[in-house]
Amino acid sequence: MKSDCDYLRTINRNEFEHLLELAHLEDWNPGIHDADSFYNTDPDGFIGYYVKGKLAGCISAVAYDEDFGFMGFYIVKPEYRGLGYGKKLCEAAINYLGNGNIGIDGLIAMKDKYANFGFKLAYQNNRYKIIAHPIAFDDTTQPLKNASFNQLSVFDHLHFPTRRDVFLYNWIHQPEGLGYVVITKDDKIDGYIFIRKCFEGYKVGPLFALTPQSARTLLCKAISALPEGTPLFIDVPEVNADAVKLVNELAEPTGFSTVRMYSQKTPDFNINGVYGVTSYELG
Repeated sequence: MKSDCDYLRTINRNEFEHLLELAHLEDWNPGIHDADSFYNTDPDGFIGYYVKGKLAGCISAVAYDEDFGFMGFYIVKPEYRGLGYGKKLCEAAINYLGNGNIGIDGLIAMKDKYANFGFKLAYQNNRYKIIAHPIAFDDTTQPLKNASFNQLSVFDHLHFPTRRDVFLYNWIHQPEGLGYVVITKDDKIDGYIFIRKCFEGYKVGPLFALTPQSARTLLCKAISALPEGTPLFIDVPEVNADAVKLVNELAEPTGFSTVRMYSQKTPDFNINGVYGVTSYELG
């Protein structure tokens, strides 16, 4: 696995900010406080390819549990592309995650390459942009902290292939983030949203809701909570017709899209409740 000239190795926490910078250079616009949420979920799940001691590329392979993992941060620096390093990174990530199902949100241009590794297309995500402004809506939201964490994690799992308690706890407690929840009269969660500060503006992630009404209320709350003029981005599964309808009402497409693919079958979760993807790096 290692030679004197090039080798693969796990990326440690002190080096992690460099991955965010690489993602920023690719115009992926990651969150500026993403590092702890990502790294703490699986400290062994971030792999770098080094050439003569210099980082040439990276990939994440985060194991949520024995049955499900997610790959992201697949970046080879431009000067090292076409040399086979990307293939070695993919192979290392897949080997690390083992026999469980693996999800990815890949660039459309990379779809065929992922298919060669056995990944199967599930659906496409499209990015939209909103400029924060005062907006009239019936505000039935509450601060996210008003929901118990266990209640939130159970609701989150309805819309994600597995429970992800470590990630979720770190995610919603990151600096400069804002979270809101809609709780019904019988004290059940009907939807929640979290937005985080990114290299440019803020990003929604996730926006999960059981009804279009709650999804709209939560997105309007996020729009109105930010300083006027702040860009807010949201990544929407195009298979969710209600989500597409909502963003067509409130946002503009950016032209940036990805494909969600899985190494095995598409997991059984409530995709019709996913109005905004959590992140392209960890699903």
